[in-house]
Amino acid sequence: MIRLIDSTLPANTANELVSLQQTINIHPRYVDQVVAAKRLFSAQNVKGSKTFDVVKSHLDTICCGARRCGYCEDSCADEVEHIWPKDIYPDRTFRWSNYLYACGPCNAPKGNNFAIYRSTDGRRVDVTPARGQVRRTPAPQGDPLLIDPRCDDPLEYLLLDLLGTFKFIPHPKHRKYSRSWQRAAYTIDILHLNDRDALIRARRSAFDYYLRYIGDCIRLREAGDDQSVKMLRAGLNSQAHPTVWREMTRQSKGIPALAALFAQAPYMLDW
Repeated sequence: MIRLIDSTLPANTANELVSLQQTINIHPRYVDQVVAAKRLFSAQNVKGSKTFDVVKSHLDTICCGARRCGYCEDSCADEVEHIWPKDIYPDRTFRWSNYLYACGPCNAPKGNNFAIYRSTDGRRVDVTPARGQVRRTPAPQGDPLLIDPRCDDPLEYLLLDLLGTFKFIPHPKHRKYSRSWQRAAYTIDILHLNDRDALIRARRSAFDYYLRYIGDCIRLREAGDDQSVKMLRAGLNSQAHPTVWREMTRQSKGIPALAALFAQAPYMLDW
């Protein structure tokens, strides 16, 4: 899970999202806003929608790899996810910064599960509606527990264990139960980032690929084949599980095998 590069929507699409949001905000009652949000988003989020065809195209460009999920980086991203759930925060239904391309295995369990640090007193509050129920009153405002890859750098909160489990843990630099530690633990739990065997296997596979990738670059550079090195460099951003690469460069000094490899190609630490 890494920070996603932003993309600016065309002015006409951005203005259309604002107009759609105003259609929701005009309702004086919160419950009517929730109903309107669900109805209007479902009507717009269809193939052939002029506005959402553009939205999806731009979400595609900020995905990692070949349109991989913005949360797990593994499965194909085919669902427009509201980071702040529209059923709880209808005022964010058509906010561009609240959209993420996600996969079903991440989006389904996350659903309307959401918690915040309430702005009035900083207390942690779970705003998730009871199963099968709809909130009848506005949820409090505050800062989210869920790490938002659209605006947060997830690796400020998370560390990937490259030496054994290939699971995420809260970054050790954060004091246990601090706000940053809680955000990491909550995100790992709510998205099931460590509970899916396929994800663990995919991260291990990506690690093995990147090891070979470093070796290939070293050999080609030593052979004077700079053009091939440039081609490999250009293709790096399209590879799966970019977090694995980011962690390999970040943790390289603490892992002897990686330190030895990058000592031969220190320029790759900035790739």
